[in-house]
Amino acid sequence: MLNNGPHKLANAETMWQYLSILILCIYASIMVMQWQRLPLFVDMFYHLKTAKMFAKNGTICLYNFWEYAPYGMPNIYPPLVHTIMALLLNVGVNGIVLVKVISLLSPIMLLCAIYYIVQNTIGPKIAFFTLISIAYSRLFIITSSFTVPATIAVALLLYAALSIHKKKILLSAAILAIIHYTHTGVGVCSVIFIIFLGLFKAVDIKDFLILLISPLLMASPWLCHIYTSLKDITFNNSAILPLTVYIIPFLFAIIGVFVKIDKTIKALFLSLLIALVGYSMFYPFRGITSQFATGIYIFSGIGLTAIFDILDRLFYKLGIIKRYRYLILSSMIFISVLMSVSLVSYDSDIKIKNNDSVMNIITFNIYNKSEDIFSSNIYNKKDIELLSEHIYENTEEDNIIWSNYRYLAGLLSIETGRPAATSMLLEVHPDKKPDVNESTLIFIIKDVDWDKSNLNIKLEENFRTIATEAIDNEVIYIMKNKKGKTF
Repeated sequence: MLNNGPHKLANAETMWQYLSILILCIYASIMVMQWQRLPLFVDMFYHLKTAKMFAKNGTICLYNFWEYAPYGMPNIYPPLVHTIMALLLNVGVNGIVLVKVISLLSPIMLLCAIYYIVQNTIGPKIAFFTLISIAYSRLFIITSSFTVPATIAVALLLYAALSIHKKKILLSAAILAIIHYTHTGVGVCSVIFIIFLGLFKAVDIKDFLILLISPLLMASPWLCHIYTSLKDITFNNSAILPLTVYIIPFLFAIIGVFVKIDKTIKALFLSLLIALVGYSMFYPFRGITSQFATGIYIFSGIGLTAIFDILDRLFYKLGIIKRYRYLILSSMIFISVLMSVSLVSYDSDIKIKNNDSVMNIITFNIYNKSEDIFSSNIYNKKDIELLSEHIYENTEEDNIIWSNYRYLAGLLSIETGRPAATSMLLEVHPDKKPDVNESTLIFIIKDVDWDKSNLNIKLEENFRTIATEAIDNEVIYIMKNKKGKTF
């Protein structure tokens, strides 16, 4: 095990715990500062739309008629988060407030899970430095709010791993089953995690079989549904974000892999690291930069702790008293966080980004100036309500809407309850490609590039312009079907 230095304080563990709580509070405050911009990513609007569909139908829906209308598509997104959201919507919680709260809480939940598992396996000191290693990344905390079900599922996987460490095999199996109902990608990662635990001989054969088979059996109703829908999965990425690699925590993580700790615990975290980073084959940004990089940051914390201990012993030998040693070391860490550097890949172009730590987020909130990918929110209540008025006046409840910007169509569908001929989720095929010409009302954003030939849309023949709105420097043409086609 890593030691805590030659001259640790009498209440060292308590000190590290209090410092960790302080860091968690700082991270939580960073998310609170984003309240006006939450949700920070368009995925949450898809989840809200699906939850509203569940709420309206009073049940879990295996088929989604609100997207790619009128033909729809299979609903293969695991239902747990949508079901919870639907229940809250049914008791009167406002949809936008709901997605804001969930987007706020999910990264905090993940950070608490990271701290809790490291503290209960290796100790509070390394748990503290694991939280510190996350400070080198501007995007880890923020982007964990982008895909909430994935973040919740990764947190659940950490609790499952801790249960395995504590020999609570049945509890762990139940948590692993819940993951399959939360996020499919993390569900696959959980299976890989158990397989590597077996390969590393971190669990005996009996526990291995229980952990591998029983979660799959408990999740089999949903997994069978996914299996029957495999032909409809496209593996297209709904939102491609630039891959960002944070140099300092990656170097710490490499060191951490070679630090001597308990073999079983190392096998546990190595299995977690391999399983989660493997997700980067499908979503590189999430696997290396966002919530799936959790294993990287755990080993980064281990490596940073080792470096701290080495320097602590060195300063001790130089005769520096403990008060000044900790002052010097904390100053060094703080400066290194400020100097955090990342490599950002835009297609084949790689750029170096300086000062890319969490301090960048705090500066952004203070001065409201940044080029961040989360610098604005596409949802504007006033604008959506203005456009929705045209829908209420010119359509009936079962009429189809469409836009050349699919997220606008999705937001208007959420607001009005009208099905859309578009989809916010590109990972699934429609059973049949919708004919845009059969939409009742369409919204054309003038400056958005779109392929008219691919849609076979006939604007002049089938639609007439009924209004024009100028919203946020964009001109939007509202056009109604001359034939008044309905869903």
